[in-house]
Amino acid sequence: MSEQSRQASPERSIDELQGLVQHFVAAKRSLSSASLVSRAHDIVTTARGLVEETAVLTAKNAFVRQGVLEEANVLLAIRDGLDNIGRETDVDFKAVIHQLDLADSRLQTTLVQLSNTQVDTSELHSRGATPDNQKTLHDFIDEDTHLHLIESLRSTIDSHKAAEADFQRSQDSFDDQIRSLDTAVNDADQTTDNQDSLSPIPPLFHNLTDNATHTASLLSSLVAHYDLCTSALKHTEGGGEAARQANPSLADDAPEDSLYRNLPLGPLNEQERQEMLAVVDNDAQEVDGVVLDIHDYISEMEATLDQLQSHSTAIRLRHKLLNHVLDLLRTLGGNLPIFLAAAKLYGSNWNVLKESLLVKADELGSLTDFYESFIASYASLLDEVNRRQAVENRMRRIADKARREIESLYKEDVAMREDFVRSTGEFLPRDIWPGLVDAPKRWEIRAASPELPQELPGDSEEQ
Repeated sequence: MSEQSRQASPERSIDELQGLVQHFVAAKRSLSSASLVSRAHDIVTTARGLVEETAVLTAKNAFVRQGVLEEANVLLAIRDGLDNIGRETDVDFKAVIHQLDLADSRLQTTLVQLSNTQVDTSELHSRGATPDNQKTLHDFIDEDTHLHLIESLRSTIDSHKAAEADFQRSQDSFDDQIRSLDTAVNDADQTTDNQDSLSPIPPLFHNLTDNATHTASLLSSLVAHYDLCTSALKHTEGGGEAARQANPSLADDAPEDSLYRNLPLGPLNEQERQEMLAVVDNDAQEVDGVVLDIHDYISEMEATLDQLQSHSTAIRLRHKLLNHVLDLLRTLGGNLPIFLAAAKLYGSNWNVLKESLLVKADELGSLTDFYESFIASYASLLDEVNRRQAVENRMRRIADKARREIESLYKEDVAMREDFVRSTGEFLPRDIWPGLVDAPKRWEIRAASPELPQELPGDSEEQ
């Protein structure tokens, strides 16, 4: 070897050792990224707990949501059934009221007819009656009869209206609770975007585990680079002392061997050593980039963890809101027998009131029939009065004619008796017949007072 080569060799060795020490210190410093990798492990552990929790809560939420939907459909079907009871009863009630209105209209028409029909008191009672004391057929009926019947109908209708109001209050309460349940379900769906699926969570967790794997891999590369720097120092003369001077934290370590306790101590020839130094130089250029990559991965993992926690918080909130829905559903279920009992009571009360209304409608019709028969009978009475007057007039004419004929016969008989006595009187003794000179018998025809009808034999037997 030339003199110039011998002089250049120590200078190159010094530069080489200084560069190697700088790489070693940088590699040592980069190992502080191990805390970031530990943080990555903590993030993954926390995320795994969130995934497990949200998986359980999501399954529960989905089950509860589906169950609430099914129960809500059942409740709506029951509500429709109760509505049908109300509608059918209302239709039935209106039909009965229509029937009652027709019966009442007929009664009122008949009452007007009674009020408009004046009784001819001059013919039926006493002569010389004046319009002031004239009566109508309405004066001869008991007005309280139909007034009490109408009042009874109104009372029955009021009873139905009261029962209908009670039933409607029950239905309104049922509606309010269904609306509250529906509102609570909508709040749970809208507030948490109906998060009953884990779709965004597995990709996020997978991204976390990938990033954690990458940070561990990057840290492994930094450790390998550090080990390679240590090995290079070990195979370089004065490397251990130079490393301790550059990094005082190594002063407490054991002598030079403390740098190599985990490294193979096999000998290297100069070519192998130069190849190792070339690798160290090349890797040293990437140390800062690897550290930045680890920081970037950790930052991304922190952001991903925030997203997972946000999703987890939303799912917890949804679980809480759905539990409130369950509370409302339990309350409604507890009140359901009350609503059903109210509908049953309303239906049974209507059946009783309906029968009562129909009976009263028949009574109203029967009373109207009686009043109409009264009007018809009065018309027949007037016809009977006219008939009797005609018969009496005829009898009077016959009696007058008979009276005139009897009077004529009487006078004729008187004259003939007188002629007989004149022609035979001097020849016949007076005592030969006591009635010889008697006057004819007088006959009278006059109106007699009617006799009371005698009881027929058959009538007494029937009694």
